[in-house]
Amino acid sequence: MQLINRVLCSPASLAVLWQSGPDVLDNIMEGVPDVPIDEMISSVMSAKKQAQEKRPPHTLAGFATPALVPLAHWGAAAVHIASKLSDAAQLHRLAAALSFDEWRMAAQIGGVTALRAALAFKGAITSTDVAANKALFDAVAGYAASGGVPLHTLYVEDDATRAVAEYAAWVHGSTRVSICDYPFSLSMNAKASILAWEGYTAQRYAERAAWGTRCPSKIRAEEDMRVPGAGSSGGTLCIDVRREHVVADSMVLLSEKDLHIPLLVRFAGEDAQDIGGVRKEWLSILCEALEQSALFVDLGVTEPQMNGHLWFSGRDVDDGTAELFGIALGLALFYQVQVPLRVSPVLYKLLLWHAHGGTAPLGIDDLSLLKPALGKGVRHMLSYQGDSFEDTFQVTWSVSTPDGQVSLVPGGSERLVTAATCTAYAARLVHYELIDAPGAALNALYRGFARVVVPSSGRSQMDLLSADELAMLLCGREERLDINALRDAAVHVGFSARSPPRVLANVDDFWHIWASLERDDQHLLLAYITGSPRIPALGPRALGLRIHHVDGPILGQMDALPTSSTCTSTLFLPTYASREILEAKIRLALVHSRGFGLA
Repeated sequence: MQLINRVLCSPASLAVLWQSGPDVLDNIMEGVPDVPIDEMISSVMSAKKQAQEKRPPHTLAGFATPALVPLAHWGAAAVHIASKLSDAAQLHRLAAALSFDEWRMAAQIGGVTALRAALAFKGAITSTDVAANKALFDAVAGYAASGGVPLHTLYVEDDATRAVAEYAAWVHGSTRVSICDYPFSLSMNAKASILAWEGYTAQRYAERAAWGTRCPSKIRAEEDMRVPGAGSSGGTLCIDVRREHVVADSMVLLSEKDLHIPLLVRFAGEDAQDIGGVRKEWLSILCEALEQSALFVDLGVTEPQMNGHLWFSGRDVDDGTAELFGIALGLALFYQVQVPLRVSPVLYKLLLWHAHGGTAPLGIDDLSLLKPALGKGVRHMLSYQGDSFEDTFQVTWSVSTPDGQVSLVPGGSERLVTAATCTAYAARLVHYELIDAPGAALNALYRGFARVVVPSSGRSQMDLLSADELAMLLCGREERLDINALRDAAVHVGFSARSPPRVLANVDDFWHIWASLERDDQHLLLAYITGSPRIPALGPRALGLRIHHVDGPILGQMDALPTSSTCTSTLFLPTYASREILEAKIRLALVHSRGFGLA
């Protein structure tokens, strides 16, 4: 049996089997009941990679990546095999092994329904309506988030360039079946590439418009020619900010007509030239300052388990502050800069809710992210099966606020919630807490966000993201650093086998010291080098981390600190006489880390 399995899974056999039709596949599945699906898929991927190496990379709009080579009829074969399986893990892996072209091949023969059924565990959702796929997206992503399956197991094997090409056709209104209709299958790499392409397109249009040249664009085709405003110069937008007044000085952005023009930031009294690093640091400092403003309050004040998470304070704060925060979030997404935010995770769901025109579903899970005790109480009400509902709960259609009772419906403070109206009450309560209560502040925040991440009247990049993915793209991965993974991903410049022993020992000492730091200091050192304390959504390799040997004499206790260029994520590492001296220099650099990099 093992010999048969090895023969069946060899690339040569697969090349024939995938084109043999369902009857042959049925005979194989029945005759060899323990067909090793994982081994089969590995062979398919191996065959793809062998074919991939024989052709040049595909390019589009300045992006070039090696494109996966589709295998003829593999999409159809995968769908057919999926219909014969019941193991969820195998179904996920089988569906994820499709490339973009193979996915379309499967869809064109009616295979999308079968694949969707596989991902939703054999038929939880079977509608072929594209709108129903949005519900599937939330359901599958929610199942993954709850620990059912890792979200990445739902991703189709992709290449970023093909994802951009698919998206470009889809967003223009293509009616052909597109993988963009099934966004849970697009990997983070594909989604980040799509956002980069959107930013590239919008920025090119804005640059040309700023110079007075019309540039037809699917993003801003209807807008009149832009006249450069205050702070703009030709094709760039320059702002000068003082670190101690970063919010006030950044308010100039509220009056800018087009925030897609390349943005250059200068810190007052500093010589650093902004080629990306200064802007990255400015966004981080600005978001931190705005989170410390009167706009937000720590949820831990009322619910200790939420300590450290922020939400709208409800105070009478100028809408400009909230709009500026939205602009900062939009710019972070536009430039793909990670900012360590402390706002409640429900904010990302609400950004998508606004982007979808208020149609995205909100529920008790979202309320629980903001007010866990209230969410738990509502769940208890909804699940109550006993008698005398009104006497048991004594809940009216109203909520208590610092300013008094607020009725959820006319006369709500005098009207009891009943077993028959409990579901409607829960829905109204969720809407009040998440939408009505933050009110003008939330609307202003989204208005600022939408000025950068321009919503489309039809399809847009926001349709592809879940709340968790949006949070990861904005904030990076909230996890302890894997220093070994960082070292494996880093490029070491100026080191070789012929380097002096102390030079090689020095770089080993550096990694040892980084691994030995406390968690907060580990993240601070990452921020010192890259401008962000977190790993990007795409992982350590997306950092482009570089450790650059500084040629020169061995340094002692009184000599210079290591310096960094945050725009290139480079640490310039001199050679020190001992590990102890290097550690002292690193710790001193962290104390003075703000503004210490070269940009």
